[in-house]
Amino acid sequence: DLNESFDTNSDTVITCIESSCSLNNDTNGNGNDVSISDSMVSINTNGTYIIKGYFNGQIRVNVTADDYIHLVLNSVTITSNDGPALYVTNADKVTMTLLGENTLLDSTNYSEVVDEEPDACLFVDSDLSINGSGSLTVTGQYGDAIRCKKDLKIISGNIIVPSAVQRGIKAKNSICIKDGTIDVNSSNTGIKVTRDDDAEKGYIVVDGGNIAVSTGKDGIHAETHLTVHSTNYSEVVDEEPDACLFVDSDLSINGSRSLTVTGQYGDAIRCKKDLKIISGNIIVPSAVQRGIKAKNSICIKDGTIDVNSSNTGIKVTRDDDAEKGYIVVDGGNIVVSTGKDGIHAETHLTVRVGFIDIKKCKEGIEGQMIDILGGEIHVFATDDGINASKITNSTETETISATNNNNENENERKGNRQGNENATGKDGSVYINIVGGKTYVTVDGNDVDGIDSNGVLYIGGDAQVYASITGGDIYGNMGVLDAEGSNSIVEGATVIATATGMGMGGSMNGNMTPPNNENNNDNNNNNDNSKNNNNDSNNENNNKTKRQGPENGNINDNKNIMNNIKGNSFNNTMDNIDGNKFKNNTDSNMNKGNKHGGNGDMGEMNGMGGGMNESGRISQPYIQTTINTQNAGTQINVKDSKDKVIVTHTPDVSYSSILITSPSMVADETYTIITGDETNTATASETCTDTINAPSVISSTDSRGTRKSILNQIKLNA
Repeated sequence: DLNESFDTNSDTVITCIESSCSLNNDTNGNGNDVSISDSMVSINTNGTYIIKGYFNGQIRVNVTADDYIHLVLNSVTITSNDGPALYVTNADKVTMTLLGENTLLDSTNYSEVVDEEPDACLFVDSDLSINGSGSLTVTGQYGDAIRCKKDLKIISGNIIVPSAVQRGIKAKNSICIKDGTIDVNSSNTGIKVTRDDDAEKGYIVVDGGNIAVSTGKDGIHAETHLTVHSTNYSEVVDEEPDACLFVDSDLSINGSRSLTVTGQYGDAIRCKKDLKIISGNIIVPSAVQRGIKAKNSICIKDGTIDVNSSNTGIKVTRDDDAEKGYIVVDGGNIVVSTGKDGIHAETHLTVRVGFIDIKKCKEGIEGQMIDILGGEIHVFATDDGINASKITNSTETETISATNNNNENENERKGNRQGNENATGKDGSVYINIVGGKTYVTVDGNDVDGIDSNGVLYIGGDAQVYASITGGDIYGNMGVLDAEGSNSIVEGATVIATATGMGMGGSMNGNMTPPNNENNNDNNNNNDNSKNNNNDSNNENNNKTKRQGPENGNINDNKNIMNNIKGNSFNNTMDNIDGNKFKNNTDSNMNKGNKHGGNGDMGEMNGMGGGMNESGRISQPYIQTTINTQNAGTQINVKDSKDKVIVTHTPDVSYSSILITSPSMVADETYTIITGDETNTATASETCTDTINAPSVISSTDSRGTRKSILNQIKLNA
């Protein structure tokens, strides 16, 4: 494959002038190596052949199936009047070395065609390798430009297909591209491998080079596996291209096989318009920057996606158009491991069905409006599990200095969601709406939130939500459930939230019967009161928008949050929380479901009790309580009076504060909470009777058209 050596003194030299050719050497000395007739040169014996000049005719190679042929094209032009310009009818392997500028041009009609072959200007019925420092221009006026019936390897050189009636470059078994420049213009697929009956064949591997394709059909098409690698970019203008697979157009990916893309320079996959993943197996083993990035939108219908990246895993960047900047997941299996955000949309992020596993990230799922309508989601994060905050038009924040050379600061929100009130959306323009599927969130780090909305947080429908954080509390800054505006769980949802009870918000329930010989109050005395200072200056990044607590200590200032969305008026009828501590479980506010906030009392079981006056509303029976600290991996089982398990969950981090609500629970009923070897009992509280409206759809059956109907009515305010 790498052999470029030849000797003009010993190897056969074929010099052509118009329709005749002459030999300089006869390698075997028997005169049978090459036969020359009118407009035909036939190579009959293995060896190295140097071809130069201008020939009106055809070069044909016809050796045995065990023979190796080395063709050196040295500034040769071959124009065929009938059939391929260069035709290898039989050989074991052909290596073609390019010197100078070489041109192959076939005829528009072939007179000798059997079973539709030959059908290409360069037709090779053997393995073919191309190397050298020169160029090869091949025009397919009859069918394909280049066709190899076995394995094709492009090691180096400049290969140009100005036009092809059918495919530009086609091989049966495989195509491997190590380096060189390839420019294909074709009516049919640009670069294609056709073998579909052998899992070990049918693949394409791109290890380097510069490939440009313009085609009426597929650009690059493999029947089984497609792998792309690249390490260095020499032609970069205005920081582009910067991705292994770089597409300055809409891009759709489909098929039954796989595509492996490694971003050793920047992103792995970048689409500058709309990206649709219909099917197939897409693998990003590593990326220096983003795994998969698009400008306008990403829609995932099906397939398997596995992304490992240093920067955000899957991202859409458009932040200046309410009709763009969105991500929709309609199915598939998505796995992400990243050093920053798992999945990041600038406007709307919708998950209808599918499986999402964000194994490692700083922040898991981000957008301004997040609708989780179904599917199964797992997030393991070190900052926020799910975060919603308002974008700021990037054109208005250009003066903000970037913290790295990719203009992507630590919070990764090129919403340029800076640390100011612009990032909030208590008017309903920012929300997290979880109304279906199963959502598992674990956040293990410092200054963390589980599910953090800088606007409205709504959990309802038949959603199941299991969220746990280290440190922190159930509600409030550093809370499992943290919202700037309305924070609600409505009838039908199942929620288990756990924390270590060391945060800034959310009172503890006093209706707990502790286990024998145990003092559950011990854990409550460990709360760090200094957390109430809300000093974001200690955060990793000062631009990060962390919750500062409701204005004036009251979360009920929001009126008509979603007046313009789907014709609904989000009338907040919740009774104001007066900030007084809850003295016992017979307090009228607690029976109304408004017991989560309050200033708390350091001497009572309420612990810190929501020093930020943050709270939530739950419109079905629930238990919020504290227990002795349990280790990570300790299962929670909740049983009713008939010893029936109504809900169970195993947090991946330690916990002592628990919020449990389920449609199976009954107010004023006593439930047994089993955590490892510890057993406690608690009484389910009364439901909140306030009117709670959703910021978006309330079930997965209402999901179609969600993104567009909402985006049409929400103005993205700076």
